[in-house]
Amino acid sequence: MDILINLLSPTEKEEIKNLRRVGVILKIGFSAICAMGVFVVFLFFTMKAIQIQQDVVLKEIARFEQSFSYKEVKVAQEALREYSKTASKVKNGLSNQKLRWELVSEISAVIPNDIKIVEFSVDSKDVLTLNGIAYTRDALLQLQEELEGIERITKIESPISNFVADKDVEFEFTAEIKK
Repeated sequence: MDILINLLSPTEKEEIKNLRRVGVILKIGFSAICAMGVFVVFLFFTMKAIQIQQDVVLKEIARFEQSFSYKEVKVAQEALREYSKTASKVKNGLSNQKLRWELVSEISAVIPNDIKIVEFSVDSKDVLTLNGIAYTRDALLQLQEELEGIERITKIESPISNFVADKDVEFEFTAEIKK
């Protein structure tokens, strides 16, 4: 067992403690600066690696965009877009046609026996034109009443000339169709 006796004055002892603390602080600071330097170098090399990879990827993308396969895919995509637009138009057209056929069916169901339809048309503005011959004026009046009873038909117009004769009346009705 060794016995150590410290014969230094208290101020000298305090100075030595302070010097040791300063040394420790300097060592910690130097270590922190070295660690930050290593970290900065690491970040620099990481950024360089990412930049190199980015350059490689951009070159590959440019090469791929020039390839025949890519151009074929682009042409196919454009064709599919056009087909999709056309299919939407056809679908909408079929939907409108279905509504019109349903209307034809409704009108056919209410036409009296004494009526002969010569022309039935619907234009692009959804205006219905109905021409024909009524064997009696009463049958023509019945047809007008039946048409007025159909919900999808509005603003039925009939010239006065439709009702002048009693028999074999040539008539024309126009009406708007609700969607």
